[in-house]
Amino acid sequence: MKNIFCLVVLIASLCRSQAATIDFSGPASWAVAAGLCTFKVDGTIKNTTSGGNSGTLKIVLWASVGSFPSRGYRIAEYSLGQLQGGYQFSNFSVKTAAKIPNITGSFNFTMYIAEYTSSGWYTRDYISTGPKQLKDGKFVTAATWKIPNKPLVSPPSKVKAGDLLVLTLKATQGLNLIPNGSQVVTRVTVQTNGRTRVTSPYKSSQAVYQYSVASGRLNGKSGKVGRLYLDYAAAINSPYSSYSSITLYFQSPNTGVYSSTEVDPGGGGQVWGLFKFN
Repeated sequence: MKNIFCLVVLIASLCRSQAATIDFSGPASWAVAAGLCTFKVDGTIKNTTSGGNSGTLKIVLWASVGSFPSRGYRIAEYSLGQLQGGYQFSNFSVKTAAKIPNITGSFNFTMYIAEYTSSGWYTRDYISTGPKQLKDGKFVTAATWKIPNKPLVSPPSKVKAGDLLVLTLKATQGLNLIPNGSQVVTRVTVQTNGRTRVTSPYKSSQAVYQYSVASGRLNGKSGKVGRLYLDYAAAINSPYSSYSSITLYFQSPNTGVYSSTEVDPGGGGQVWGLFKFN
């Protein structure tokens, strides 16, 4: 690493640490095997701050269903030490312990640089390295999910109390397959007073809903679609945005394909799947 680590160690106790502006420029990559993660940076991690040292820096591999930054799993991290203003780490490769939880599905992997300050760790810059498929904590090769190629039929003009919408997750925004063992099923039960009960393996919550019919397009075919907007924040008078915007592409009177855009304080993203409506 061009002896920069040695320089950092020597000057760490002599110079004052301060929050730094860190630029992480690729190319950069990672590989996980046999419980170890290899970080390879052919680009640079540069402290563009004038004078002084950064706080302690670390490089982290993060896996998340949504786009970074969003809730997920820390797979590996490696401490880089402090970096003097105007200096950089470049062209290096390091190994560190890796731990993948017992997760299954399509996950976005991100390499990010965090700095330790008096207020804790802060992310300074990151490089997204794309999605990978996991099954029970192991990397797998999976086919992309294909949207059923059927004509669109007219959706119901309205929904009423007692109606049940069952959503089965199939793919992330990039239509990456999520293996059968991890298909998440979410149930949306329409209630009175403009509310729904939304249940999944992770939570059960209320949402204020709006339903409408609009024009849509799927697999090159045009038609009418149902749009269901679930506002979780409004149901609990929260000042933070938390909602799902679901487009229902009916391919029969009671079944079809859905696309859902979700936003919450921890992140969000778009997913695809199949639905049943009763």
